[in-house]
Amino acid sequence: MEANSLNKKSIDWKTFRIEVLKHGKNDKTIEDAHKTIQFALMQLHDNHSYLISKSEIETIIDTLKRNPIVISSFDNDVAYLKIPSYLGNDSLQLSFARGLQSLIEKFDTNDPKGWIIDLTQNTGGNMWPMLLGLGPLIGDGISGYFVDADKNFTKWGYIDGQVFLGEKHS
Repeated sequence: MEANSLNKKSIDWKTFRIEVLKHGKNDKTIEDAHKTIQFALMQLHDNHSYLISKSEIETIIDTLKRNPIVISSFDNDVAYLKIPSYLGNDSLQLSFARGLQSLIEKFDTNDPKGWIIDLTQNTGGNMWPMLLGLGPLIGDGISGYFVDADKNFTKWGYIDGQVFLGEKHS
Protein backbone atom coordinates (compact mmCIF):
# COMPACT_ATOMS: atom_id res chain seq x y z
CA MET A 1 0.00 0.00 0.00
CA GLU A 2 2.73 2.40 0.94
CA ALA A 3 4.57 1.84 -2.34
CA ASN A 4 1.61 1.81 -4.72
CA SER A 5 -1.32 3.72 -3.24
CA LEU A 6 -2.61 6.56 -5.38
CA ASN A 7 -2.54 8.75 -2.27
CA LYS A 8 0.78 7.48 -0.90
CA LYS A 9 2.25 10.98 -0.61
CA SER A 10 -0.59 12.33 1.51
CA ILE A 11 -0.77 9.50 4.06
CA ASP A 12 1.06 9.56 7.39
CA TRP A 13 2.23 5.95 7.18
CA LYS A 14 3.36 5.74 10.82
CA THR A 15 -0.10 6.73 12.03
CA PHE A 16 -1.69 4.53 9.38
CA ARG A 17 0.18 1.45 10.69
CA ILE A 18 -0.70 2.24 14.30
CA GLU A 19 -4.41 2.61 13.48
CA VAL A 20 -4.56 -0.56 11.36
CA LEU A 21 -2.69 -2.62 13.96
CA LYS A 22 -4.96 -1.27 16.70
CA HIS A 23 -8.01 -2.18 14.61
CA GLY A 24 -6.78 -5.74 14.07
CA LYS A 25 -5.13 -6.47 17.43
CA ASN A 26 -7.83 -8.97 18.45
CA ASP A 27 -8.28 -10.67 15.08
CA LYS A 28 -8.64 -14.43 15.44
CA THR A 29 -10.19 -15.59 12.17
CA ILE A 30 -9.72 -15.02 8.45
CA GLU A 31 -12.95 -13.02 8.48
CA ASP A 32 -11.52 -10.80 11.22
CA ALA A 33 -8.36 -10.29 9.16
CA HIS A 34 -10.47 -9.43 6.11
CA LYS A 35 -12.24 -6.74 8.12
CA THR A 36 -8.90 -5.29 9.17
CA ILE A 37 -7.63 -5.32 5.58
CA GLN A 38 -10.83 -3.62 4.44
CA PHE A 39 -10.37 -1.05 7.19
CA ALA A 40 -6.81 -0.39 5.99
CA LEU A 41 -7.94 -0.06 2.38
CA MET A 42 -10.66 2.40 3.38
CA GLN A 43 -8.01 4.55 5.09
CA LEU A 44 -6.33 5.03 1.69
CA HIS A 45 -9.31 7.16 0.56
CA ASP A 46 -8.66 6.29 -3.08
CA ASN A 47 -12.05 4.75 -3.94
CA HIS A 48 -10.12 2.19 -5.94
CA SER A 49 -8.62 -0.41 -3.60
CA TYR A 50 -10.75 -3.19 -2.19
CA LEU A 51 -10.65 -6.78 -1.01
CA ILE A 52 -12.82 -9.51 -2.50
CA SER A 53 -12.93 -12.79 -0.61
CA LYS A 54 -12.60 -16.15 -2.31
CA SER A 55 -16.29 -16.89 -1.69
CA GLU A 56 -17.30 -13.54 -3.23
CA ILE A 57 -15.17 -14.27 -6.31
CA GLU A 58 -16.73 -17.73 -6.62
CA THR A 59 -20.21 -16.17 -6.46
CA ILE A 60 -19.29 -13.64 -9.15
CA ILE A 61 -17.89 -16.36 -11.40
CA ASP A 62 -20.98 -18.53 -10.92
CA THR A 63 -23.18 -15.55 -11.83
CA LEU A 64 -21.11 -14.83 -14.95
CA LYS A 65 -21.44 -18.45 -16.05
CA ARG A 66 -25.24 -18.43 -15.65
CA ASN A 67 -26.13 -14.98 -16.95
CA PRO A 68 -25.54 -13.21 -20.25
CA ILE A 69 -22.51 -11.00 -19.91
CA VAL A 70 -23.58 -8.34 -22.36
CA ILE A 71 -26.93 -6.81 -23.28
CA SER A 72 -27.11 -5.94 -26.95
CA SER A 73 -29.50 -4.70 -29.58
CA PHE A 74 -29.62 -3.18 -33.04
CA ASP A 75 -32.28 -0.50 -33.50
CA ASN A 76 -32.58 2.41 -35.92
CA ASP A 77 -29.21 1.58 -37.50
CA VAL A 78 -27.43 1.94 -34.14
CA ALA A 79 -25.67 -0.94 -32.41
CA TYR A 80 -25.94 -0.99 -28.62
CA LEU A 81 -23.70 -2.93 -26.23
CA LYS A 82 -24.14 -2.67 -22.45
CA ILE A 83 -20.99 -4.04 -20.87
CA PRO A 84 -20.89 -5.03 -17.19
CA SER A 85 -17.86 -5.05 -14.93
CA TYR A 86 -15.55 -7.98 -15.48
CA LEU A 87 -14.43 -9.87 -12.38
CA GLY A 88 -14.18 -13.40 -13.79
CA ASN A 89 -11.26 -15.75 -13.51
CA ASP A 90 -8.54 -16.34 -16.12
CA SER A 91 -10.41 -19.15 -17.85
CA LEU A 92 -13.40 -16.88 -18.57
CA GLN A 93 -11.44 -13.88 -19.90
CA LEU A 94 -11.04 -15.09 -23.47
CA SER A 95 -14.65 -16.24 -23.60
CA PHE A 96 -15.81 -12.79 -22.47
CA ALA A 97 -13.64 -11.04 -25.07
CA ARG A 98 -14.69 -13.40 -27.88
CA GLY A 99 -18.34 -12.87 -26.96
CA LEU A 100 -17.94 -9.12 -27.35
CA GLN A 101 -16.06 -9.53 -30.62
CA SER A 102 -18.78 -11.85 -31.97
CA LEU A 103 -21.46 -9.27 -31.20
CA ILE A 104 -19.42 -6.53 -32.86
CA GLU A 105 -18.93 -8.71 -35.94
CA LYS A 106 -22.65 -9.59 -36.04
CA PHE A 107 -23.77 -5.95 -35.81
CA ASP A 108 -21.06 -4.75 -38.20
CA THR A 109 -22.65 -6.78 -41.02
CA ASN A 110 -25.63 -4.40 -40.74
CA ASP A 111 -23.33 -1.42 -41.37
CA PRO A 112 -24.44 0.60 -38.33
CA LYS A 113 -24.46 4.37 -38.50
CA GLY A 114 -23.27 4.46 -34.91
CA TRP A 115 -22.38 2.47 -31.82
CA ILE A 116 -23.41 2.97 -28.22
CA ILE A 117 -21.10 1.35 -25.68
CA ASP A 118 -22.97 1.63 -22.40
CA LEU A 119 -20.70 1.49 -19.34
CA THR A 120 -23.18 3.11 -16.93
CA GLN A 121 -23.22 0.15 -14.56
CA ASN A 122 -19.64 -0.93 -15.22
CA THR A 123 -17.66 -0.37 -12.03
CA GLY A 124 -14.42 -1.73 -13.44
CA GLY A 125 -12.71 -4.95 -12.53
CA ASN A 126 -10.32 -6.53 -15.00
CA MET A 127 -10.26 -4.16 -17.97
CA TRP A 128 -8.18 -6.40 -20.26
CA PRO A 129 -10.96 -8.77 -21.39
CA MET A 130 -13.23 -5.75 -21.95
CA LEU A 131 -10.56 -3.95 -23.98
CA LEU A 132 -9.71 -7.08 -25.97
CA GLY A 133 -13.40 -7.62 -26.70
CA LEU A 134 -13.91 -4.04 -27.86
CA GLY A 135 -10.57 -3.89 -29.71
CA PRO A 136 -11.98 -4.40 -33.21
CA LEU A 137 -14.38 -1.51 -32.63
CA ILE A 138 -11.88 0.79 -30.90
CA GLY A 139 -9.15 0.06 -33.43
CA ASP A 140 -5.39 -0.19 -33.18
CA GLY A 141 -3.54 2.28 -31.02
CA ILE A 142 -3.28 3.80 -27.58
CA SER A 143 -6.60 3.75 -25.74
CA GLY A 144 -5.49 5.39 -22.52
CA TYR A 145 -2.86 5.83 -19.87
CA PHE A 146 -2.36 4.75 -16.29
CA VAL A 147 -0.97 7.55 -14.12
CA ASP A 148 0.62 6.61 -10.80
CA ALA A 149 1.08 8.71 -7.69
CA ASP A 150 4.42 9.96 -9.02
CA LYS A 151 2.75 11.19 -12.24
CA ASN A 152 4.39 8.47 -14.35
CA PHE A 153 2.31 7.64 -17.45
CA THR A 154 2.03 4.11 -18.85
CA LYS A 155 0.13 3.72 -22.10
CA TRP A 156 -2.29 0.89 -22.80
CA GLY A 157 -4.38 -0.10 -25.77
CA TYR A 158 -5.09 -2.58 -28.53
CA ILE A 159 -3.03 -3.47 -31.60
CA ASP A 160 -2.97 -6.38 -34.02
CA GLY A 161 -5.62 -8.34 -32.08
CA GLN A 162 -3.85 -7.98 -28.73
CA VAL A 163 -4.02 -5.67 -25.75
CA PHE A 164 -0.85 -4.00 -24.55
CA LEU A 165 0.54 -2.18 -21.54
CA GLY A 166 3.55 0.10 -21.98
CA GLU A 167 5.88 -0.83 -24.80
CA LYS A 168 5.32 -4.55 -24.54
CA HIS A 169 2.36 -6.20 -26.25
CA SER A 170 0.66 -8.87 -24.15
